[in-house]
Amino acid sequence: MSNRKLDLSSGLTLAGALLLLISLFLHWFEPDLTGWNAFEALDLVLAALALGAAAIAAGRAERALPSAARWLPVIAGVAFVIVAVQLIDPPPVAGPEGDRELGAWLALVGTALMVAAAALAAAHVSVVVDVREREPPHRGPGAGHHDEPRRAGGEP
Repeated sequence: MSNRKLDLSSGLTLAGALLLLISLFLHWFEPDLTGWNAFEALDLVLAALALGAAAIAAGRAERALPSAARWLPVIAGVAFVIVAVQLIDPPPVAGPEGDRELGAWLALVGTALMVAAAALAAAHVSVVVDVREREPPHRGPGAGHHDEPRRAGGEP
């Protein structure tokens, strides 16, 4: 029997970062403005923040910079604030109405997941899953005749 420790905050961070990256390719505002079209430089900032958070969650940044995990709350908070501000006050290219579409809401959910993950990491919350190998059931002598396939009528 062995225990494996799964870090919930890493999973949430990866999910949030992935949602944020995907959202940039989707429509944020009417008429058909994706995250890449709607922003001048914020799209690149959001993509960099998502990639940075994903690298920290995957543990890659930890190898290069041992204190990288300390930056996760900052990265998540900045990304959340940028998305929230863009939802409240859309960029000028979105027009006076600036109707929000799916991409903007996915970005908000993604950054909220990243913020929640940073909070869980700060609280040192993790999930432990007990992984056990199942042993095959013990069969006594003569048990093999029950393993034969049955015909449609129920006869052996």
